[in-house]
Amino acid sequence: MADARISTSLPPPVPTTAERRQTARVAVCGPTVVGELEDAPVRLIDLSCSGVQLDTAMPVRPGQTMILKIGYAGQPLQPALARVQWVSLSDDINDEGFRVGLAFEMWDVRLLRGLVNYCRWYQAVD
Repeated sequence: MADARISTSLPPPVPTTAERRQTARVAVCGPTVVGELEDAPVRLIDLSCSGVQLDTAMPVRPGQTMILKIGYAGQPLQPALARVQWVSLSDDINDEGFRVGLAFEMWDVRLLRGLVNYCRWYQAVD
């Protein structure tokens, strides 16, 4: 008789990166949503309520805490405290900078939800 405590089932599959994310990402909609990292302009790639991916000329290091200002073009940008999660060379052939992943630590949740929803709506219409 087999011991009931011995399990023959396989371990659960390892979740993919997308499944591990806390919130869904959306591509940033052109020049409408803009950002600055430590007061230097950046190109926002994608955005979620938990973080952002961007291109910057500024060298940064993982673990570094930075101030990202983000908002709608032509309006005052709102600050968010963010920590650098990862850094790589930018994928953009015309850009000599870095692709950076930031996780928000302190931010205006209503503003970020509004930006994410706007970008989601913009993609649906486009």
